[in-house]
Amino acid sequence: MRIIIVSDNHGNQNILKILYHIYSSLYKDNVKFIHLGDSQATNINDLNNFICVKGNNDTLDLPKFQRLTVLDKRIHFSQPLFLSHVAVTEGDSSAAPPVKVKSSPFLLS
Repeated sequence: MRIIIVSDNHGNQNILKILYHIYSSLYKDNVKFIHLGDSQATNINDLNNFICVKGNNDTLDLPKFQRLTVLDKRIHFSQPLFLSHVAVTEGDSSAAPPVKVKSSPFLLS
């Protein structure tokens, strides 16, 4: 499973379409897309392929946090205090500190 994480495209929906096309072509059905906020999308359909959280510049009604389970790993993500965070945990998730995520796409594998 590949996880593509992006954020802060600030209204540039074309970059999301390009990333989706590239990585879904490479990894077929074995990829998830996460958006950590500030998409500034005006139509929820622009984010159909992404698991999203609301950023401080987003006007759409998006959740403040999300969770995704891949194999035995739980991934918690949000944009608290306007900084994107991701925590990957096993077992008791309350002990895992969040890590800062840069706005450029990267892979968790």
